[in-house]
Amino acid sequence: MKKPLILLSNDDGIEAPGIRALEEAVSEFGEIMVIAPAEEQSAKSHSITVRRPIRVERLAPNRIAIHGTPADCVLLAMRGFLERKPDLVISGVNYGLNLGSDVIYSGTVAAAREAAIMGGPAFAVSIDAFSGGEIHWDTATHYARRLVRLWMDGGIEFKLLNINVPNLPLSQVKGVRFVRLGNMRYRNPIEKLDESTFMIKGEPIKDMTEDTDVCAVYSGYVSCTPLIMELTDFEWLEKYGSRITL
Repeated sequence: MKKPLILLSNDDGIEAPGIRALEEAVSEFGEIMVIAPAEEQSAKSHSITVRRPIRVERLAPNRIAIHGTPADCVLLAMRGFLERKPDLVISGVNYGLNLGSDVIYSGTVAAAREAAIMGGPAFAVSIDAFSGGEIHWDTATHYARRLVRLWMDGGIEFKLLNINVPNLPLSQVKGVRFVRLGNMRYRNPIEKLDESTFMIKGEPIKDMTEDTDVCAVYSGYVSCTPLIMELTDFEWLEKYGSRITL
């Protein structure tokens, strides 16, 4: 029986430690292909490079660097580079969480979402850490491995999952919660550097509403949220769709 083809991508860049840790963690489960941005592409959302050449570097037989966005990577991989469609796409492990409304901006989530648009399955995994301190990559990859194993054994089906992991030793993680997206807001999100220069940053405001990914992760749990592509406001359609003439 042919091993599954697992495509790995991210938005931190192909040399980021998170994708290296992920590659090592899931290598036993199948044929691994790493196709990721040549440079960091954080917060690029689901942008793609259109009507401009995209430079590609083959670093190794199973490692390709794309001078483009995370969505570019998955789009090119699934429509250009690979002889067969990946059986599973994993994006991460990302520096920093992708919670709540931040999934709209996330390049990490976009890479997985691009795969889901083409039929999935795919999941994104992020950890509550940035470079500089101790990062428990093994905690994040532990849960990635468990999900891959469960999927391979037929214990779960999904199109797109978003997973966030607290930066804790595995023994200190309280468990996994399957929850909805919360609300991510930021205190002082715009910093004025001078009269003509600004920076978008800000300190997260932790909205600890129960049954949300924000509450779960900041309470010491891994959050797992199923995402869908449907953006239609059905309540609006029901209220106005048959009664308004423009």
